Amino acid sequence: MRLNNIPKSHWHFLQPISYEYFSEMFVPFTNIKKFHTPMS
Repeated sequence: MRLNNIPKSHWHFLQPISYEYFSEMFVPFTNIKKFHTPMS
């Protein structure tokens, strides 16, 4: 599913559990990219 009139977006998650959860939730949305970006 593509969200019409909404630009591509990148979501960065600091926690692996949040990343896994939202990765599954956002599968239908092709214009949302997910990243696990841990703090150093």
